Amino acid sequence: MKNALVSAFRDARVVAISVLVSSLVLSGGVLTAQLSAFHAPAAAWGPNRVFTGEYALGGGASALDVDDIKLTKKMKYPIKGFSRFQVIRRGAPFTANCPAVGQVVPKGFICIYERYSTGSSSSIQVADPSSVGGFGTTKTRMLLLQFGGNSTFSFGSYAIRTGDATTAVARKGDTRRVGR
Repeated sequence: MKNALVSAFRDARVVAISVLVSSLVLSGGVLTAQLSAFHAPAAAWGPNRVFTGEYALGGGASALDVDDIKLTKKMKYPIKGFSRFQVIRRGAPFTANCPAVGQVVPKGFICIYERYSTGSSSSIQVADPSSVGGFGTTKTRMLLLQFGGNSTFSFGSYAIRTGDATTAVARKGDTRRVGR
C-alpha cells in the first residue's frame, strides 16, 4: 500500500509539474507571438524622399475611372494643389519636373508616367481623397482619376518626392477643382 501511495504521489507531482511547465511554455509562446506580431508604426518620410508605385485606371463602362492608391510610404506632410503633379502621357516627352520614369525633381511633387493606354484624349488627375474636389494626396493615399475622352484604360507608374509644410497646402491661385 505504501508503494502504491508513493507511486500515486510521484505521479501527481509529475502531472502537476507537467501542467505547470506546459502552461509556462504555452503562455510564453503566446506572449512571444504577440510581441513579435507587434511592430511600431513606420516613421513618416520627411521632405525630399522619393518613392514609386504602379497604377491602373479603366475597364469600366463609365466616363470616370478611379484608382484609389494606398501609398507605399507614409509621408510626414500631404501634397496639395493642382500645380503639384504632372502627367507624362505615353509617347510624350519628359519634362524638367519629370525627367524620366521613376524620377521626380521638385519637392512635394507627383509625376505620373503612363506606360500604355487605349486612347489619349482623356484627362488624368491626382485627387485628395479627404477633400471634395481638391487635388493632391493625404499622408497615405491618393486618387488617380481618368475621365472624358475615349480611353478605356491606362496604366503606368508614379514617382513622388515628399514635401514639407509649404507643399502641404495649395498655392494661392491654385483653386482649380477636379474635373474642371
